[in-house]
Amino acid sequence: MLLLRSAYSAFRFAELDPSTGLWRRFGLPSWFWLRHLTPAGRYARLGERDVAIYSDEGRLWVQIDDLRVPVDQSLEAEHQGTGGAETLTLRRLNETIEIVYEGPRRLGIPDVTPNADEEDHDFGLLLHNVISDPARQAVLLEHTHAADDSVATRSMPAAGAS
Repeated sequence: MLLLRSAYSAFRFAELDPSTGLWRRFGLPSWFWLRHLTPAGRYARLGERDVAIYSDEGRLWVQIDDLRVPVDQSLEAEHQGTGGAETLTLRRLNETIEIVYEGPRRLGIPDVTPNADEEDHDFGLLLHNVISDPARQAVLLEHTHAADDSVATRSMPAAGAS
């Protein structure tokens, strides 16, 4: 199991089993995860799809529902925005996956952070930018922990446990 942090909330997490595509979402107070956990990556719901980018086995992966795709030279990403309706298209070899979702402007998310980038509020755009830039991939890989890291993979305490 991999621990993923929400792209939009510092208090929301998910455990993901990449081999089965099973997700389990839960919340944690920030003091707990800041002291005890290092997530393997980030996740968000884009349209009707659960999407994540994470490190495992020493490399980056994109997970779309139960489909696991390696981030390598054969993976291409395209992002288009049409006034709030966003489209993220991923192509690898002969496969194409298109994800249509509501962008941050349609969700009414105000940009009140002075140094915020557009991708801070649009996970699909963040995915596009990371997939398209090997330097960004290296930074993300360096700042996440692979599945063999016991901190990132240990199970979360059961609800009500301390």
